[in-house]
Amino acid sequence: MDHTERALKAYQRRRKLEPTGRVDHATLQAMVGRVVVNLEQRKLRLVQDGRVVKTYDVAIGTSAHPTPTGKYKVIDKQVDPAWFPPNSPWAAGLGVVPPGPGNPLGTRWIGTSAPAIGIHGTYASNSIGTAASHGCIRMNINEVEELFEEVSLGSSVEFKAI
Repeated sequence: MDHTERALKAYQRRRKLEPTGRVDHATLQAMVGRVVVNLEQRKLRLVQDGRVVKTYDVAIGTSAHPTPTGKYKVIDKQVDPAWFPPNSPWAAGLGVVPPGPGNPLGTRWIGTSAPAIGIHGTYASNSIGTAASHGCIRMNINEVEELFEEVSLGSSVEFKAI
């Protein structure tokens, strides 16, 4: 057994995971952490190694377009994304918005397995702390850029009502 495998097994034992010496799903989740969004509080928490390491104020979906509750995964990450109108009545007739200051996604998109729902930046910083989106989680540009670096594809994302 090499040094890396021994170190990984020790890490897994400390985290009460099966000490396989391999980076399996449970070990990866412990390492990269997870995102928990409390919709009532309008707070996003980054949890790593079982501890909240950062809390951000966010905007959530309006009552007409609520953010779904449940457990999801990060399935897409994009820098300077283009915005493509969803297949939804509220977006009828809208066109693609290229990256830049007019883009409703800001500079980062963290797509989740909840259909058409992600975590993204916004240039409308006055919307943070409110129910203003069409279901997505909005963050200040600098904060979503920070979060973007801390999550990986497959990271757990939970949207909680309380």
